[in-house]
Amino acid sequence: MYFQMHLASQNYVEAALSLKLHADLHDWDVNVFVEPLEELGLPRQSRFHRKETLCLQILDCLGKLCSVIANGGTES
Repeated sequence: MYFQMHLASQNYVEAALSLKLHADLHDWDVNVFVEPLEELGLPRQSRFHRKETLCLQILDCLGKLCSVIANGGTES
């Protein structure tokens, strides 16, 4: 998955956008379940919880970006 490649390269915006594209495939339905996504370590879960998990990972990527910017462009 592109997310892991971007994350390993510290391309946090691209990693977040990769997750956003995936999150956009899901709606907020708690009654429909999706299969595990082993690449991201995600279990079988409802579409709502999958989208929520991906959104939280997006925020984590953007938080890492903010940290890099605050440290003058170097990851701490």
